[in-house]
Amino acid sequence: MQALTEAVAIDGFWLLVAAAAVAGLVRGFSGFGTAMVYLPVAGQILTPFQALTTLMVMDLIGPLPNIPNAIRTGHKRDILRLSAGTLVALPLGCWCWA
Repeated sequence: MQALTEAVAIDGFWLLVAAAAVAGLVRGFSGFGTAMVYLPVAGQILTPFQALTTLMVMDLIGPLPNIPNAIRTGHKRDILRLSAGTLVALPLGCWCWA
């Protein structure tokens, strides 16, 4: 609860919320573009590490509702290959950047 209180206390928090909402709309309509909308705003308010971390969390949590349908209707081999790539490359990329 303390982390949430601290997050709301950040100057520009509501601007970040608005940028995240617009970025979500852009991604919903086009399938990409979250970073192009969110990061210029977040970069003005947060540190680069915080901005990229929040973007990564949004991009990982956002598609979670699509996973059951993808598993049910998708090609299992492709889903497995893409999931394995994400599990290997995402932590590696974060480690290299930090």
